[in-house]
Amino acid sequence: MLSKINKTPQRALITLFTLVLLFVVGITAFWDSVSNIVFPNTTVGLYNRGFWENVLVEAHGLLFDILIIGVIVVWLDTKRAQSDEKVTTLNNLSDVSYLDLPEVNLRKVGMIHRLNNLDVFQFSINQLVISGARVIELTSKFSSLNQLKAKKTEITSSNFINTQLIKSDFSESLIRTTKFLKCEMKKTVFIDSQVRGVDFTDSNLERAVFINADLQNAIFKGCNLREINFENANLRNVNLKGVKHLNVESLLKAKNIDYLVIDDEIRKGLKSRNIDAKGL
Repeated sequence: MLSKINKTPQRALITLFTLVLLFVVGITAFWDSVSNIVFPNTTVGLYNRGFWENVLVEAHGLLFDILIIGVIVVWLDTKRAQSDEKVTTLNNLSDVSYLDLPEVNLRKVGMIHRLNNLDVFQFSINQLVISGARVIELTSKFSSLNQLKAKKTEITSSNFINTQLIKSDFSESLIRTTKFLKCEMKKTVFIDSQVRGVDFTDSNLERAVFINADLQNAIFKGCNLREINFENANLRNVNLKGVKHLNVESLLKAKNIDYLVIDDEIRKGLKSRNIDAKGL
């Protein structure tokens, strides 16, 4: 029981406050009965009824001291502990970032999740390896994760915002309900990956490689697609509104461009080549 009570400083403080509150308020509320039973009309030096009444009055002040001072001390101690945990976890993550072992990659993903739970979303770890791991609800903001190695990785419900991912490798990965918003993803590779419905809005995908990738319903609004490689990719119902530097020839290399959501200029370019695609 004591171990459960002292599991966290907050719990220990609440327990102490509750016990003192019940003791002081209980005696005060039933003071007449308590004084008559415990020390009826008994006086030993200064220890008389009036003395104990004053003690009870002062005890109420002690309650406020425990509550106010205790909360401040516990809050400061919690902040210190969290700060120490952030630094330690970031250092540990950096130390093993380059190792490529299944169990180590799982540990690295776990470290990132713990950092997210501590409100840490900014990372500067280049060449981080998480290949083969399962990533769920991970968040990265204003980070540098260049040359991230995430081959054969399952990434679900995650968010990469304003993140540097230059020359990263997501080959043979399964990526779902995930967003890469305003990311720098130049030369990033998605060969043989399933990237259905993934949102790349406003990202720089210059010279990115999507060979054999399944991109159905993916969103590329506002992206820089200069020299992008869509060879044999499935672009069915992909949103390409407002993209920059897209060469029509890149789309012609895809295996499916049915129902593309595109600007009029790109549509005219495709029609001029007599492309047989639905929804153009």
